[in-house]
Amino acid sequence: VSCKLSVSLAAQARQKFLFSGDVILLKHAETNGYLCYDDQSQAREDKGAYVRIYKGNEDSNLITAHNLFEIE
Repeated sequence: VSCKLSVSLAAQARQKFLFSGDVILLKHAETNGYLCYDDQSQAREDKGAYVRIYKGNEDSNLITAHNLFEIE
């Protein structure tokens, strides 16, 4: 029983906190766009990251690798 309880507590902690290695999306509340960062962002002096708003019909293009951020 104690083993099941500890697994349950660990699962609850995973839902409430970010851990090293987690991959997240950051969504802008007003525009519903996702924060992006790519190779071209490094070349820009004024801004690094940008908000990408996808207006296409295919859901598979909504999220790209540039939208994903890994927690270190």
